[in-house]
Amino acid sequence: MIIQKENFLLEDDFNTLSNYVLTTEDWEPLPHTPLWDSRCINPHSVKSTELLNLLKDTSIKMSAEITNTFNIEVPLYAELLQFARTYRGQTGNPHSDSTGNNGEDNGTSHRKFSALIYLGGEFSGGDLWFPNQNTTVTPKPNLLVMFPSTFEYMHGVTEIFNGVRYAITSFWSYDYSVSAAQSFLDRK
Repeated sequence: MIIQKENFLLEDDFNTLSNYVLTTEDWEPLPHTPLWDSRCINPHSVKSTELLNLLKDTSIKMSAEITNTFNIEVPLYAELLQFARTYRGQTGNPHSDSTGNNGEDNGTSHRKFSALIYLGGEFSGGDLWFPNQNTTVTPKPNLLVMFPSTFEYMHGVTEIFNGVRYAITSFWSYDYSVSAAQSFLDRK
C-alpha cells in the first residue's frame, strides 16, 4: 500500500524545515560515498537545537502516521531520518529499501517502512515511481509518502529536469538496536 498525505506538517513547521534545507551549509561531505556526497544531512549534523527538536517532533508525527495507517501494534523506530537533496540530471534506479534488487538479504532487512516528506524548492521531474504497482507519485510540497520497505515496493526516481528536489527521507524498524536516528534523537 502506497499512502500519500497532503499538507502533512503544520505550515510554520513546513516553512522552517524548507527554509533550512534551502539555506544551510550543514550538507555532509561523504567523499567515500560519491553518490551521497554533500546531498544529505543526518540528525547528528544539525547544529540548531530548535531545528533538531522540530526534526524530532516530525519523526514522532511520521511514526504515529505509519503506525496508525498500517495498524502496527509494536513500537516503531527511525533507523534513518535525514534531509536529502537530488540535483538536476540525477535519477534513482528502481530499488528496494530492505533487500537487494533481486530480493536477497543485503543487511537492511530490519527496515519495515519507508517514508518521505517533500520540502520546498523549485524543481521539475523527480517523480517517485513503483514499477510493480504501476504507480507514480508526483512530488508536491508538504506531501508525506509512506510504503512498506519490501521488495514488492521497489521504487525509483525519475530524472530531475530543473532545480533541486529536497525531502526528509526515513526508514522505520521494529528493532531499536539498529535505529541510529532514533537513538540519536532520544538523547536530545
